[in-house]
Amino acid sequence: TEVVGDKLMVRIPIDKLWPANRNITVTAKFNSVLNGTRYYFATDPLEFATESATTIILGSGTSDNPYLVYTANQLAKMTSKLNSCYSLVRNVDFSGVSSWQPVGSDEDHAFSGEFNGNGFTISNLNINKESSNNVGFFGCNAGYVYDLNVDGSITGNQCVGAIAGMNFGTIENCISTADVTGNEAVGGIAGYDNYGNVTDCSNEGSVHSDGAYAGGIVGQIDYAAEIEGCNNTGIVYAADGYAGGIIGCIGNVDLVSDILVRNCVNEATINGEVSYVGGIVGYLAMGQVNNCKNTGDIDTDIEYVGGIAGYADGAFIARVTNEGSIKGKSDVGGIVGQINGDSGTSSVDQATNNGDVLSATNGTNFFGGIAGDLGIAAEGDGGSLMGKNTAAAVGRTTDVAAKDAVRDESAAA
Repeated sequence: TEVVGDKLMVRIPIDKLWPANRNITVTAKFNSVLNGTRYYFATDPLEFATESATTIILGSGTSDNPYLVYTANQLAKMTSKLNSCYSLVRNVDFSGVSSWQPVGSDEDHAFSGEFNGNGFTISNLNINKESSNNVGFFGCNAGYVYDLNVDGSITGNQCVGAIAGMNFGTIENCISTADVTGNEAVGGIAGYDNYGNVTDCSNEGSVHSDGAYAGGIVGQIDYAAEIEGCNNTGIVYAADGYAGGIIGCIGNVDLVSDILVRNCVNEATINGEVSYVGGIVGYLAMGQVNNCKNTGDIDTDIEYVGGIAGYADGAFIARVTNEGSIKGKSDVGGIVGQINGDSGTSSVDQATNNGDVLSATNGTNFFGGIAGDLGIAAEGDGGSLMGKNTAAAVGRTTDVAAKDAVRDESAAA
């Protein structure tokens, strides 16, 4: 026992926790006086039902005193207290769990509490909900999830991710080795992100979309988000395009400053059909990509393929490097497949391409060491393109202003 603040805490070592088929009985005298100090015993502990018994979970669900969870049955009960705080206290094997109900079903019933994984792993999390949306360990997260590892196989329809199907909150320092499959908005960490942040996360599992929007970290982002310090080593594929090593698609953005993708690395092969495949972002409609690196190869027979972004419009891309081999049909660049300024000023600054830029068998148009197709100036918006490369800087420019903005620094290197 230990006095913590105004509470008398009873601590049970993890290796002495009773199995779920036994009861833990705690008794105390209410309103007790010990050495002149008055103590109170909590009268409303959180209870979790199992098939054979009721297990009392320690904690009160606050940030200072979170519920301590250590079984799949206890974790399942989080759906009844979505705004509470939890702490995972050991690895949990889900191999005996036949059907997992993601925590937080939608935006109106999202998890809004705090979950500390403490670096432990939820293994063999196998979810097969092919017709369901918002599929992952968390279905919809609007809270704070951190230090959690997930392993297994996750299958859903739209908005599918190992940690969260949808993210409106913060996901930090999480690792997924799970294979994730869906039909749209599929990500290694989160399927869909809207005003959420994903920081210092890694994905090692494969990400497969039978439709569009697949990303090693996040499948699709709308409106605003920050993705920082993330790494992907899992193969990414999207049947209908919009595939990226970190993010599949970024769209519906009002301000460039609303989107920040920074300090991210992709090391895996990225592929897709139709169009828009990038080593970091497949499709970037406004936003900032800063200090990112791609070493993964892209081998496609489609349009808009780039070592950093397949397509960028109204975007600022700076201090980026591509070392992967980039192959496509048209609008193929070592950094950006096509860069435009229809949504505002676009620029590529301090970009280095060390990878090959290759034409597919039936490819005919627009290949460049930095950009395949440069059509920056729209209604006088203008823009710039500066970088080091191993081939011609730009495959095609569509106006004089854009040509004047191009600067090839290869000779200076």
